[in-house]
Amino acid sequence: MWPILFRVGDFELGTYGVLLVGAVLCALALAAALGRRDDLDPGRVVDVGVGTTFSGIAGSKLLGFAVAVLSGAAVTWAELRNAGAVHGGLLGGLLGAFVLTRHFNLPLRLALDAYVPAAALGQGLGRLSCFAAGCCFGSHSDAAWAVTYTDPQAVLLGGVTLGVPVHPVQLYDAAAHLAFAGLLVLLHERALFRGALVGPWLIGEGILRFSLESFRGDLGRGVWFDQAWLSTGRLTSLFFLATGAVLLGLSAARGARAGELR
Repeated sequence: MWPILFRVGDFELGTYGVLLVGAVLCALALAAALGRRDDLDPGRVVDVGVGTTFSGIAGSKLLGFAVAVLSGAAVTWAELRNAGAVHGGLLGGLLGAFVLTRHFNLPLRLALDAYVPAAALGQGLGRLSCFAAGCCFGSHSDAAWAVTYTDPQAVLLGGVTLGVPVHPVQLYDAAAHLAFAGLLVLLHERALFRGALVGPWLIGEGILRFSLESFRGDLGRGVWFDQAWLSTGRLTSLFFLATGAVLLGLSAARGARAGELR
C-alpha cells in the first residue's frame, strides 16, 4: 500500500512506525481517561501503560522468535530480529501490568479495566500500520474489495507477494477490534464486570483472532501438531478463551460470596 511515508535523500520514514506510535499514544490516552473514571491517578496509569508497552514489545518478540525457531524453518538473523506475534505482546503486556501496578501502587483489577479497552483500541489502530507495510497480509481473494500490493518495499517489510489480490485482513482486524474497543468502553462506562473486565476482553480477543485466522495468508505464523488449521494465533486464541472463561467464573464466584456476606 504505502510502506514508506516519505523519503528525503537516504532517509526514509516508514508508515508502519508512525502509525504504530500513534496507536500507542491513543491507547494511553484512553487508558488514562478510563482510569480517571475509577479515581485512578491518570499520570500513574500512563506510567504503567508505558511500561506495559515495552513489556508487550518484548513479549511479542519472544513469541515471534520462539515460533520461528520451533517451526524449524531456515531464517536469517534479520528475520528473527524482526519477528513478532501480537498475542505474545498482549501476554507480555499483562505480565508487565501485574508487576508495575504493584510498583506504582495501583489496584490491579481496576487498572486492568482501564488497560484492556485501550489494548483493543491500540490493536485496531495498529493493524492499519500492518496494512500500510504489507505484513500480516491476507490469503488470496477474488472479492471485489481484495487488495493488490505493488510496492517492492512491502516485500522487504512484510513478505507479501506482489501482484496477487488478497483479503485486506488487516482492515478486517482493525474494524473488529475498534468495534470491540467501543463495546469494552461501554461496559466500563456502565460499570459492568467492574474489576473483572479482563475476562470478557480475553474471550473477545480469542474469538476475534480465531475467526480472522481464516483470512490470513502469511505462513510465518507457524502451524502446530501437523494441523493446518491450528496456527499459532489460533493456539493462543484457545488459551485466551480458556483463561477468560476461568477469570469470569472466578469473578462470578467472588460476587456470589460478596452477596452472601451482605
